[in-house]
Amino acid sequence: MSWDFFNIFLLLASAQGFFLALLIFHKHGRLFANRFLGSMLLFYSIILLNLFLGETGILYRYPLLLIIQFGLPFFIGPLHFL
Repeated sequence: MSWDFFNIFLLLASAQGFFLALLIFHKHGRLFANRFLGSMLLFYSIILLNLFLGETGILYRYPLLLIIQFGLPFFIGPLHFL
């Protein structure tokens, strides 16, 4: 497991995305646009977390973690279209 600058950057970016999505859902969750933005942030954060797990080798030791993000890239395109 290597902790270089890129891996730390991926981990911090995914943590910040989870935090921002949580704030949007908690404070402004009633509007559809805010729920939409929060879900997009959540999806991108899960993808970044998967990249981090793949770069550090954790994903290869526990391949069941692939289930977490299996279909998310297919959701991102239609969400951007909306």
